[in-house]
Amino acid sequence: MTKIPMGTTRPASNPWLTITDGDWTTKVLRAYSTKPDAPYARWLCEVTPQGSPFSDVGDTYIRDIDGRIVQIDPSVPNEALPSRWQDLGSEPHDYGQYCECDDCGRIDGTHDLTVEH
Repeated sequence: MTKIPMGTTRPASNPWLTITDGDWTTKVLRAYSTKPDAPYARWLCEVTPQGSPFSDVGDTYIRDIDGRIVQIDPSVPNEALPSRWQDLGSEPHDYGQYCECDDCGRIDGTHDLTVEH
């Protein structure tokens, strides 16, 4: 049996990755599939509206999550992400590293992976 990357459940205080779209923050707590681009692939997520102290935890189809990755655990392999988010890191700014550049708009000390260097 193939091991599922992000296949163990994590607490919301230490998610596998965090995605934001400006209105919502999604913290990925667990993956259920080795094929994140499959139509019904899903993640266990904590979803919080911006500015709210309340959140909801439950399964979410990966295809329904929009936004940009603002935090990712360095142990998450590229193939564990949907193709739209793969290969966003670049040397020397890799996933999970603190970036010193002025272009990023850093969030919690994590490199903004949407900015090309």
